[in-house]
Amino acid sequence: RILKDNGSHFKWYFLGNLNEPDLYKKLVNDLELEEHVFFMGLRKNPYPYIKQANLLVHPSQFEGKSIALDEAKILCKPIVVTNFTTVHDQFTNRINASICEMTPVDLANNISELITNEDLKNRYIATLKETQKDNTTEIQKLYQFLTD
Repeated sequence: RILKDNGSHFKWYFLGNLNEPDLYKKLVNDLELEEHVFFMGLRKNPYPYIKQANLLVHPSQFEGKSIALDEAKILCKPIVVTNFTTVHDQFTNRINASICEMTPVDLANNISELITNEDLKNRYIATLKETQKDNTTEIQKLYQFLTD
């Protein structure tokens, strides 16, 4: 609701199962966000959604190594992610993602910034492209290990 109240233009698609779908749908209705928030459910192939997204928001409280974040990185999507315990294993704030506190206001502020700040968004995209890694070097290390 904060994004809407601040005048941001957005459509937010949630992928995955909801623990209490009726509760979330009621909340969307109560906050008058029906034109902005969409629950897509589980998708066999999330890549078309990620590819079309202008940015990815990952508001987790707890997370290990997130496959969804790896997928967004591979597709070079600007990312807003909350400051969960292991986030710094994958991201550096304001280098390859916006890391925000776990509050609605800070999350909304970081999303708004990425919506409006093309320079920051493009910097994240460029950094993600530059740091793309494949597993070729890891395979070479394995071969080296096997031949030593």
